[in-house]
Amino acid sequence: QDEGIHQLEALLFTIKKINSDPKILPGIKLGVLALDSCDSTAYALEQTLDFINGFIARNNAHNDKH
Repeated sequence: QDEGIHQLEALLFTIKKINSDPKILPGIKLGVLALDSCDSTAYALEQTLDFINGFIARNNAHNDKH
């Protein structure tokens, strides 16, 4: 049952390590959006697709302005 929290902690640890070393991604900071899927694969997929679609829409809107 604790598998999800362990994966989240590993992700947060990794991102913190990457962000603290300016040689890895100079000028770039990574972030996380963690969604609780309530242990439902279908819900997790739906949330992931909503996130990706929103990202694509914002990216397209940004590119249209430039």
